[in-house]
Amino acid sequence: MRGKMNMGDIFLKLLNRSITAGWFLLAVLCIRLIFRKAPKWMHCLLWGMAAVRLICPFFVESGFSILPSTEPIKTSTVVDGEVRNDIPSIDSRLTIVENTINPLLTESFSYRESESAAPLQIVTYAVGVAWACGTVLLIVYAMGSMIRLNRLVREAVCVKDPIYLCDAVRSPFILGIVRPRIYLPSALCEKEMGYIIAHESAHLKRKDHWWKLLGYFLLCVYWFHPLCWVSYAMFCKDLELACDEKVARGLTFHEKKEYARVLLSCTRQRSLLMVCPLAFGEVGVRERVKSVLNYKKPTLWMMIAAAAVFAVSALCFLTDPPDQDAFLQADQAEAENASSQGENGDSRPLERMPVEKTSTQKGSPEPERGILPQTKETAAEGDIIQDVVLYERPEADKVCIEIQPCVIRKHLFYYYIPPQEDQKWLSGQIEALDLQGGPLNKRWEGYKETGWKILYHDIIMTGLEGGFLYYTYYDEEKGMMESLIEAPKLCDYIRILLTEEAGYQNYDVSEIKDIVSAKLEVNAIFTDRQPYSQTITDAETLQKFEDWFKNAKYIFGGADCGNQCACLELTLADGDVVKLSMATDSCPNFSINGVAYDYRPVPNWDNSEFFKCFDEIPR
Repeated sequence: MRGKMNMGDIFLKLLNRSITAGWFLLAVLCIRLIFRKAPKWMHCLLWGMAAVRLICPFFVESGFSILPSTEPIKTSTVVDGEVRNDIPSIDSRLTIVENTINPLLTESFSYRESESAAPLQIVTYAVGVAWACGTVLLIVYAMGSMIRLNRLVREAVCVKDPIYLCDAVRSPFILGIVRPRIYLPSALCEKEMGYIIAHESAHLKRKDHWWKLLGYFLLCVYWFHPLCWVSYAMFCKDLELACDEKVARGLTFHEKKEYARVLLSCTRQRSLLMVCPLAFGEVGVRERVKSVLNYKKPTLWMMIAAAAVFAVSALCFLTDPPDQDAFLQADQAEAENASSQGENGDSRPLERMPVEKTSTQKGSPEPERGILPQTKETAAEGDIIQDVVLYERPEADKVCIEIQPCVIRKHLFYYYIPPQEDQKWLSGQIEALDLQGGPLNKRWEGYKETGWKILYHDIIMTGLEGGFLYYTYYDEEKGMMESLIEAPKLCDYIRILLTEEAGYQNYDVSEIKDIVSAKLEVNAIFTDRQPYSQTITDAETLQKFEDWFKNAKYIFGGADCGNQCACLELTLADGDVVKLSMATDSCPNFSINGVAYDYRPVPNWDNSEFFKCFDEIPR
């Protein structure tokens, strides 16, 4: 007999509830993909229904329920006609799964009364303690973040309740639960402030600061379930999209463009957990810009379809399958007649047995995700950086982006191939560009490169800051021609795409100051192609680096020296991390994600002076 409910028992109940609710979370994720054009407040309602499944301990039984079981992991099983409360079992309604896993569980968790404790109790208690520690850590993290933000805005000035201006704030957000306040950067102009206040006010009217807090609390409780992390991230994105749509509903097309521009100007890096504040430019900015610019009032058929989806979802996922308690009794009755082959008296019909095996035939393996077969017209896989597959060459008929990430890499540059959902939009934008130009006249002067290039069919365009593209081509009558194309919408989209997907970083070298550490990683010819790494914290050397790098001069078109074999990671006092790809020959050059600089402090400077600072790395 088991005594009082302990941490392990609590965890098992939550584990079962999370597995059951996981089917609903997966369904909501699929519905989001299918109904992408549906109003985003409908997605928020679906997340609310999924939260109900995670919170409520019981539901009405219904024949419409498609859930396999409300208790997929049981703490008891039937062995030789006897109910054993110290051996777990799986209730998946799939006989092949149960007949495979349950005997293994019986063998692993068998318990003799001479032993001091059952293995099941030991395992569940240990896992329960680990779950509790994870939950406490997430809650402490959230509380620490709130305290840090409160300290950050303690000198904020009230403009009009509940709007506050603060010099220390970089991006607008809402802070507070009972009396929420809107905090804005002091540097915002009045026009930008109007759009941002409209967005944040929409959050307050919808009580999103409460719903996001509830979502984070559920994440703290169910942190062990991967789908909960994915769902929380999508829920935060849908909150922002829903508010954007609420604001866009009353804007003209010109005002929508201005709103999108303000949204881009407030873009900020996504925090690890996206804890409590509702930040204006934090989540899925590129998708939000598209949503605002393409917003249309939902049609009647869309509303009817949404209502049908809600009803079907509630019937299928917010009800329990019938006769849940009859399972164990049926097992006990049938166990008396079980054969020596260990059928365990399964009373479920034979048609539930799988009729075909899932097979992966030799000679026809499925390609791994993101890796394309090598042919003349497809890209060859290069490296995986930040979980993104980069390619050695572009792929025909697709928009490809040439990049030079600040990491040690095999090749000077790689190609990032955006996913299919982005390809259609990008190709449409490129095909709509006016590429006609004039004779070569250095039209690029006065513009700084962004570090990436667009390749599409036979078009190669260099991205320039300010939303411009530089394109050269050959005309049979006029010779070499060039054009400077203004395409801010396309350039901003690619910038956000590379920031979110490939970790790209735009950084002004003049802001390299107050360096607290410098980590150099090298894998070059002079190290015999062996990886070496050294971190420097010496203040005198770091000051020398600061003087060199912050005064570096930009080089249009990049440098002739390869810089893919050494990466310098600078950590600044304000917490920023800047990565530089360093040349490994005599050239005093470096680049930041493809933007090249010459950092020589005096003429005839040799790059070996830099490497001499790292005495643990051979030369």
